[in-house]
Amino acid sequence: MSVIFDIIVAINKMRQDISELSSRIRNLCKYPSRLAIDKYVDEAVAGKMLHLKPSRLRSMRADKEISFIRSHRKIMYHIDAIQKYLDEHTIKSHK
Repeated sequence: MSVIFDIIVAINKMRQDISELSSRIRNLCKYPSRLAIDKYVDEAVAGKMLHLKPSRLRSMRADKEISFIRSHRKIMYHIDAIQKYLDEHTIKSHK
């Protein structure tokens, strides 16, 4: 009986996820310019992605270790710049 309950819960979760995804797709179709905005993250999100404190991100910007854009006082990082930094600082095993 608990297996059936687990299946019902999983189906309801999938239904909710599909509904949210459908809503996001409709929103992007209405406002395609948001696709470009989604490629940038703010300093808090970039710090979480890189596991760095804001002070370390500031010094990385000053040392030109990571690219960014500034719009007035807002600092934004392109997802590709974050991925490039991660790729450049990944230590690869010899195996």
